[in-house]
Amino acid sequence: MRRVSGFVLTILGAFLLVVAALLRFWVAPSVIEFPLNEYQITQLAGTGSYYSAARGKELIGVPVLVTQTIQGAVAAGGGGTAVWDGFTAAQDTANRVPIAYSAFRLALNRRTGELARCCGAYISNPVTGKSEYSLPMTGIGPVWPFGAQQQTYLIFDTGAGRPEPARYAGFEKIGGILAYRYVERVPPTRFGVEQSALSGPLGEYYSATNTYAVDPETGIPLRITENQEVTLADASGVTRLVSRDLSLAETASSVRGAIATDGTYRGEIALGESTLPLLGLTLGLVLLAAGILLIQFGGEAPESEFAWVWRRELDHYPSTGRRVAYLAIIVLATITLYYELYVGGSVSTLLLTDLHMSFTFFVVIIAVGNLIGAFGSLFAGLADRLGRANLLVFGLLISGILVAYVLPTATSKWVFAFEFFCVNVVEGITLVATPALIRDFSPQVGRATAMGFWTAGPVLGSLIVTAVATNTIPAFVPSARFWTHEYRICGIAGLVVFLITLAGLRELSPPLRDQLMVTMRDRTLIEARAKGLDVDSMLHRPFRQLLKPDVLVAAVAVSALLLVYYTSVGFGLIYLSTVFGFSAKNANGLLNWNWGFNVIAVILIGMISDLIRVRKPFMVIGGAGTALMAWVYLEQAGRHPGYYTLAVILALLSLFLGIAYPPWMASFTETVEARNPALIATGLAIWGWIIRALVFAAFLVIP
Repeated sequence: MRRVSGFVLTILGAFLLVVAALLRFWVAPSVIEFPLNEYQITQLAGTGSYYSAARGKELIGVPVLVTQTIQGAVAAGGGGTAVWDGFTAAQDTANRVPIAYSAFRLALNRRTGELARCCGAYISNPVTGKSEYSLPMTGIGPVWPFGAQQQTYLIFDTGAGRPEPARYAGFEKIGGILAYRYVERVPPTRFGVEQSALSGPLGEYYSATNTYAVDPETGIPLRITENQEVTLADASGVTRLVSRDLSLAETASSVRGAIATDGTYRGEIALGESTLPLLGLTLGLVLLAAGILLIQFGGEAPESEFAWVWRRELDHYPSTGRRVAYLAIIVLATITLYYELYVGGSVSTLLLTDLHMSFTFFVVIIAVGNLIGAFGSLFAGLADRLGRANLLVFGLLISGILVAYVLPTATSKWVFAFEFFCVNVVEGITLVATPALIRDFSPQVGRATAMGFWTAGPVLGSLIVTAVATNTIPAFVPSARFWTHEYRICGIAGLVVFLITLAGLRELSPPLRDQLMVTMRDRTLIEARAKGLDVDSMLHRPFRQLLKPDVLVAAVAVSALLLVYYTSVGFGLIYLSTVFGFSAKNANGLLNWNWGFNVIAVILIGMISDLIRVRKPFMVIGGAGTALMAWVYLEQAGRHPGYYTLAVILALLSLFLGIAYPPWMASFTETVEARNPALIATGLAIWGWIIRALVFAAFLVIP
């Protein structure tokens, strides 16, 4: 039976891999196109001069509003060609009279934006309002191609009636999006002929300097400025009359509308080119791995075929080699889960910009996320009855999917907040499950070392966040939407670790884990006692057994100490960027120093504490040093410290924090064990709830 299921899963996995490849390399290029039913209104405002025939004179310095409306002619287009009708009107808003208008129909390639000669394309003279007529239109029209490059493009100018070069002239940020700037300069170009009673025929000459700020990913112009002039000159070239001279810039509301439209295009591109292919790739790999594992380890009988997925209990205490392997998997899972939770810190400035999120809103959702995670921690107290390993394994699966495929699709701050809360629930559960598993596989002699490695989990997660960001975030970020790039990298890594834990993680059975183990020599005695241990009586009213002063005071004290850590995780990048002016890349580089020294401290101090069997002196020295260095760090605000000055301060701050924490964690689990070794997960659930409740309250008040 297991062979059949294994082959089915393997074939399905291979099918999904093929689908993922087709989506990325064939479907996406075919379906990512400009729409047939386009509808947009763009307004430019400014001042200008024009000749008023009604008044018989030139009006100078009048306010001008230009409105361009484009609407898709769906019936006329189709396939790879879109047909858009447009109308442009310039109005003197002071005198409420029209200055000029033009109408046009454009046919364009839906992928490149190149204009096509078909479908009844026409243009009317924007100066004199002549009736519509056809003329060859080439170059690009209202939009640039997807994936625009830093080069010169030919853009069709309706005023000149011909394509003109728009040269790349640098970049600028608009709404957090890195836009390429293209400048079109039209020399005086004769367009038509006017009759004058005094001077005879006068030639119409049009000249312009137009600037387009374009999102290179979508080809959407985010901001347009126009400086256009139409003059009348005689046969000798002498200007007789300025018919129109306008200086215009796109209005703020139009820019916001362009950014919103651009966001929709970006979401569709991300869905076709990355989200769906990555989802197919990941599910395909997961099903392939599941099929192979099922063939190798699944039961023969139908009822036991998938038992390996959830039955993880060990009836014998593992040997040293296997025990170390389990501990390594637990630490790897812990690192990954905190990487997923903290990845937003490396791109927080981009997040705030892209999702139009205020700093206060950002603080509040982190605070509420911690509160929600606190109740996740209470739920994880059930791990004393349900087991820890399954909570961790399937928590990795859920969080990996959320981070890789759900969070990057958020286009508003409220959607992001809800999805972020879901990740916090998973993290709250694993905060309890992972140290409980660490405790199960480590006797009290060696407990601080084991807890040091577990403590390195969240710290290494933070270090990986900043290290990956330092190496993947460019010096000039192409778009605020780049934050999704970091989330996808993180989520894919999480799903890989899920496969590792699914295949390799086991846990002790309740009779084994619910006893106190001081040294490895207790192993044989524990296994003998396990056969007759009354587990149910030890688990009766678990929270009542542990809601005691020694447990509660210790949990509150270390939670207050860890406010330094949580603040650095959530707001370190923002603080370094706003107070000291560092870029996202360099700020993450400074945080590498912070987390790197913290990792060294938690592992080294854990080993030393186990060696000399001392806990409290490390806690006191670390706590005092953390307070001192936090004060030194805050004193740098308003000054101009160098990069390495801040690096040393952050390194010492995190070093002292690492000195205090692992001995406390070992001491706390030993305190819980002294009351009831069967309630480790419950004790850690109480601590997890307290730390998140304190962070919630602090983040609402302190910022």
